[in-house]
Amino acid sequence: MNIFEKFARKYFEEAAKDLERAERALKFNDYPQTIFYAQQCVEKAVKAMLN
Repeated sequence: MNIFEKFARKYFEEAAKDLERAERALKFNDYPQTIFYAQQCVEKAVKAMLN
């Protein structure tokens, strides 16, 4: 695995954590936090795919 694959894997792992955080916030009807973490998830996933 080269450095770019490691970088991408790390970003996907962080994106998955952000998705879990968004889901948890949604359960508590905390919509601003839900939106924030959902946006972070998408941003990190896209960044991982572009590398």
